[in-house]
Amino acid sequence: MKKILLLLVSSISLLLLTQCNSATSSETASKKDCSSKACCSPLADLDDSQPLTYQGCPGGIGEGQHIVLIAADHEYRSEETIPALARILAKTYGFKCTVLFSVDEEGYLKAGHSNVPHMDKLNDADSLILFARFLDLPDDQMAPLIQYLKDGKPILSLRTSTHAFNNGGKGTYAHLDWKAKDTNFGRQIVGEGWAGHYGTNHKQSTRLDIIPEQANHPILTGVDSMWVECGGYMADPREPVTVLAMAQPINGMTPDSPNDSEKPPVPGLWTTSYTYEGGKEGQVVTSTYGASEDIQNDGYRRSLINSALYLSGLSDKIKADSNIDFIGVYQPTKFDMYKYVRGVKPLDHAGWETPIPVRHMTEAEFKAIEEENEKKARLMYSEIDLNPLFKGYSVKEDRSNMNATFTLENENLKETFEAMVKEAGINGINGHRSVGGYRASMYNALTLDSVKVLVEIMSELESKA
Repeated sequence: MKKILLLLVSSISLLLLTQCNSATSSETASKKDCSSKACCSPLADLDDSQPLTYQGCPGGIGEGQHIVLIAADHEYRSEETIPALARILAKTYGFKCTVLFSVDEEGYLKAGHSNVPHMDKLNDADSLILFARFLDLPDDQMAPLIQYLKDGKPILSLRTSTHAFNNGGKGTYAHLDWKAKDTNFGRQIVGEGWAGHYGTNHKQSTRLDIIPEQANHPILTGVDSMWVECGGYMADPREPVTVLAMAQPINGMTPDSPNDSEKPPVPGLWTTSYTYEGGKEGQVVTSTYGASEDIQNDGYRRSLINSALYLSGLSDKIKADSNIDFIGVYQPTKFDMYKYVRGVKPLDHAGWETPIPVRHMTEAEFKAIEEENEKKARLMYSEIDLNPLFKGYSVKEDRSNMNATFTLENENLKETFEAMVKEAGINGINGHRSVGGYRASMYNALTLDSVKVLVEIMSELESKA
């Protein structure tokens, strides 16, 4: 059967594998042989009830560690920055990366909305990458974060996380509100709270100049220069602090733009520690940048990847030539308040090759996707209905275009069917544990040709029976 590049789905979904890049190096730990099928399985779960999770490439230096990444700001396109970083950390470095987004009640991305499901994933996280702004999360979502802080686990804080919470000074976590003088989340945890803009977005950008005395710090390994498109934030981080780079606002949107002579440099990248309410001491790396366009700069992106490794206790594994290439297409949106791509669910960014973001689409493009999804569903359900070996679980009027559930009528064929599926490179099509059978998930990123692979297997089984 013709080999096709397929999108992974987990143990409760159709798992279809994508081709990995097979870069190898005996010198660089981050460039492991990524040719195995296990490495090519980016997701742990692909189901609406589960978060976007990228499984790490086996053999990577981060193997066995779990990073939770939270994207929940209004303006700087964290919903693009965060999954892009997660893919690099998962595929190139081997971390399991769970990406949490602010979403509306229907599960669509909603920038900065005070609803971040699956915060309980922090319970077994080894580190956190946080990009949040003015959130007022319900107590049940805050509780895992509070426990994470009490446990003193490490945090990489980006841009607006200095003012992550806005609860009006009320409720259980009033002390973390961005206006709380000394106890606000920014000042207490990441070293600085909201101190004001220091440069004009889209008219001024920022050069991050390495402090010479810190040039050999692990986070700056292989970093020659850093330029970001965001205007600056004022910052005077609390002691004790190690400032790694100073942020110089510049008058223009190119790296060689002249300095703003009226704005001397301020801290833009630092490390510090925190202790929350008598808990354990934790490490923090804070960058007051990180917008979707910022991470296109190789030096800056390397500093963030290095920061994640540093916080994971892997400083000795950081190499100057470690691979920091984007995984799949990354074409960031020009950041602006609330101007994010609508109609996107977290799992639309599933797989290694799905574009980040799922691009702005015209009505015609949306219609084309809808029609493609309908074709995939018709193909799948037609085989289920016409093949006497299979039976669908759902009645026709309740069928989903995204998830097709079915079972074998003859359990004696189970072993043969699953062997054929495995041989075709499809793993984990088992249905939900409470239902059994099989489940094929046909999300936007899954091609019609991919669905044909499974249908061909089902048809072939009928001919053999």
